[in-house]
Amino acid sequence: MKAWKVLLLPLVLLFTFPLNVQAAAQDPGQVAQAAGVAADTVWVVVAAVLVMFMQAGFAMLEVGFSRMKNVGTVVAKVITNFSVAALSYWAIGFALAFGAAATWLFPLIGGSNFAPTFSPGSTLNLPAMSGSTAPAAAKFMFQFVFCAVSLAIVWGTMLERTKFIVYVLFGIPFAAVIYPLISHQLFGGGFLQATLGAQDFAGSTVVHLTGATAGLAGLLLLGPRLGKYEKGRRPNAIPGHNMPLAQLGVLILWFGWFGFNPGSTLNAVNLHFADVVITTQLAASAGALAALLGIYLTSRTLDVGMIGNGAIAALVAITAPSGYVEPWAAIVIGAVAGTIVVVAIRSLTRSSTIRSAVSPPTVWRGSGARSPADSSQSRRWPSSTEWVRVASSTQAACISWAPRRWLWRAPSWSPSDSATESSGSSSELSA
Repeated sequence: MKAWKVLLLPLVLLFTFPLNVQAAAQDPGQVAQAAGVAADTVWVVVAAVLVMFMQAGFAMLEVGFSRMKNVGTVVAKVITNFSVAALSYWAIGFALAFGAAATWLFPLIGGSNFAPTFSPGSTLNLPAMSGSTAPAAAKFMFQFVFCAVSLAIVWGTMLERTKFIVYVLFGIPFAAVIYPLISHQLFGGGFLQATLGAQDFAGSTVVHLTGATAGLAGLLLLGPRLGKYEKGRRPNAIPGHNMPLAQLGVLILWFGWFGFNPGSTLNAVNLHFADVVITTQLAASAGALAALLGIYLTSRTLDVGMIGNGAIAALVAITAPSGYVEPWAAIVIGAVAGTIVVVAIRSLTRSSTIRSAVSPPTVWRGSGARSPADSSQSRRWPSSTEWVRVASSTQAACISWAPRRWLWRAPSWSPSDSATESSGSSSELSA
């Protein structure tokens, strides 16, 4: 028996020695690097899924603010927009936004990686995202869901007043060309980012202001909803059919924003995303409370729709500086946005002939116009004081811009036309 064990021992050593050598040959640094890549990849994908879930928030928000007979069309529109944006952005948009290009062309637009092909761990030449170790597939998914959110903002503005085919006809050029052009300037290393030092951490301008501006262009073509205004510009309230469902949408959007802002770090290892979570939460809370206080002081009522608008406005406002400011500054920025949205919605409801069912122009455009205003000459993190200054000044600029002649003109139709109206709803406060 002992002789058998002696003969077996060399065989055991023979088979185990290569395994021991391989384990010993692994560099601890390489192991840590591989773990970091895996952590970054998981975080970017999880953040992308959170942002994708915001589509459910948009659906609930729009369904709650629309009339019951139109809710089926709203849900179909959300799914169609998301699908159209996916194909268009994969084929063309991603390359224009982030692809490498010739030196003379890159300040304007990207020009490579059209219809990209991905494989496990594959990389693409994406200069603006080279600092992240996540693979190209994860980066693409994260950037695509941002594009889908921007497109959702457009159609929330024109809810119940647009033929279904228009969603597709506009969604293709928006996801393929319009959004990528803006995205390249502030996310992709274009002229504004590389030369002027413009900073937009997570997309107040790129995502929200772009979508709201496109929606405003549509509202200029559509005009006010029939039946919204009587003679003398007196507004009529057209309430949504399910406010609890609309507020569920607000909470889902709030939840998804924790992928939107913290995920924009594209990095989990340095743990900075945890700081961004705090600034996002504090700003949203301050915005909701500021809107609650503002609507109560101006109307002596508690408007649940306005409280939700305040939270969303604050989330939009903190999106650009969320990675740069301290918690106290996030509270100030959120409170400013929540206050401004109350004033803007009430002013436009009384005086404007351009109205939206879920108020994206005032919520997303008013709060999103802040990032480029603090463009610096060098790539740096602005101080909290600077961001507070920019937040206040850009919100004031939006209010001063709003009452132009075309916003104040009287409706050209009579109230009797409202009998022919087939759609249109609003959660705005009545006069």
